[in-house]
Amino acid sequence: MLGVLLVLLVVLLIVNYVFGKREFLSPAFLFTLGFLVSVVWAYAFKDKWGLQLHIETFWVIFGGVTLFSIVAAIVNIFFTKGSLTIERKLDDHYETSVSRTGGMIVIGIMLLSIIYTIIEVQRIAPSASIMESIYEYRMQTTNITTDNASSLVLPKLLALLRNFTDAAGYFFAYILASDLFKKKRINVIVLVITILSLINGMLLGSRTGAFMLLLSFMIFLYIMYRASSQWKKHLSWKMLGLIALFFVIVIFTFQSFAGILGREVDSFSKANYLAIYFGAEIKNLDTFIQAHQFPIRPQGTFGAQTFLEFNRTFGKFFGSHATVILDLPFQNINGLSLGNVYTTFYAFLYDFGYKGVVVLVMLMSSVSQFIFGKVRQFSRQGDISIYALIYGRIAVCLILSFFSDKFYEGIFAITFIKTVIWWIILRWVFVRHTVEVQK
Repeated sequence: MLGVLLVLLVVLLIVNYVFGKREFLSPAFLFTLGFLVSVVWAYAFKDKWGLQLHIETFWVIFGGVTLFSIVAAIVNIFFTKGSLTIERKLDDHYETSVSRTGGMIVIGIMLLSIIYTIIEVQRIAPSASIMESIYEYRMQTTNITTDNASSLVLPKLLALLRNFTDAAGYFFAYILASDLFKKKRINVIVLVITILSLINGMLLGSRTGAFMLLLSFMIFLYIMYRASSQWKKHLSWKMLGLIALFFVIVIFTFQSFAGILGREVDSFSKANYLAIYFGAEIKNLDTFIQAHQFPIRPQGTFGAQTFLEFNRTFGKFFGSHATVILDLPFQNINGLSLGNVYTTFYAFLYDFGYKGVVVLVMLMSSVSQFIFGKVRQFSRQGDISIYALIYGRIAVCLILSFFSDKFYEGIFAITFIKTVIWWIILRWVFVRHTVEVQK
């Protein structure tokens, strides 16, 4: 069944590419691509992991990806038919201006966030060095329980500072991409802000935030390239090759970054290490489906895994007094660690069963395609599109859906609402708008 799934996902990716008008950034293409890459890795290691894909897992993955593609196509059709062209009587001029004073204020806030984070991490997980503390903190949060959950919560002020730093990273990565594409130059202050956001994202021991920011930066560049020709000009093979090379470099430095953050990774070969991150999710999901009846809901909380952050924030208002934690047990096969990630479908099945897969996939596809449609309509030169910033995050979540529930975990979350608010404030501060009447 795994081989059949591999072939069908290849066909589905081609269909999404052809009928999506050769659009690499469309939600359906990205969602399918992520699962195809994972299945390729899983197929390469199927004998080592003893992976015999069961029919239930086959239909969850193929059915989920197919349903996502169909819903996205339908939303795209209605979105295209409903789009309007508005004639302007005024010329709107926008210019992004990052002054030295404004940039230094942002840098100052980011440095405060970094220093405060280091202090708190060392307080929670004291160790001989910063890197060891980061590793110990990461291990505690990975093995979080109701007993230690409260002790790992960061102070509210620090959480706010980190949220600003994360939001500013994406905002200024957009400006960095714009300067590179339009002006062929780099603003040093903007570059420093982006790098500080990357560093801040890794201080809690995870590389995912930094990886998502880098990937979003590439997406912003792609959006600017396509929008410059009203989405008519496609990438050349040379550009595609450079993008592919960038991803290869990032992927093959993944293990090295883990070592920098204090993780013990020397016992893994490069291939085995990457296989755990890119393919083991398929084996883990298959094991999970065979071992359980759905939905599970042991905590008695609606959407405990899918809507984790909302439950942690608002659960008390709906009668839930339990500390909601991620139930992601580590898996092992033949003495080999396969990690504790199970694809995005794990959370849906856990909370709502097979019906939940259908409903949540449809919602995810609809929202993603709608936002992407808004991105394609944006054409104000010099302005910063909030929709493009949002889709920069959504697109990465869709690509990483083979890994875990990044979409509902990262988009349907109160922290993301705060992030969008920060983007609006930053846009108000750093984008100048003038209007000239046409003669």
